[in-house]
Amino acid sequence: MISDSDEASTNLFQPSITLTKVGDKTEALAGEWVHYTITVTNTSSADTPNLVGDVYDSLYGDLGTVNFSSAAPEMPPYLHTTGRCQPGLILNIQQ
Repeated sequence: MISDSDEASTNLFQPSITLTKVGDKTEALAGEWVHYTITVTNTSSADTPNLVGDVYDSLYGDLGTVNFSSAAPEMPPYLHTTGRCQPGLILNIQQ
């Protein structure tokens, strides 16, 4: 009688990021400045390979490229300032 056995395993890493955008005001009148801080955080499992991607905002456009490694889980926050608000020109909806 001949028998044999073997085992194999696959480590499935879990890539994940969170993105937050926070304004310094909940309401703004025409002509007032609104400052937004946009933060991208790496919430992946420790064994995830580097995550590389572009950050894009509908108001500001391309904000740059992120390159996350397990050694640097959070990139510095982006701080952007809008132009002066004019009635009807900027619609900012948080969902």
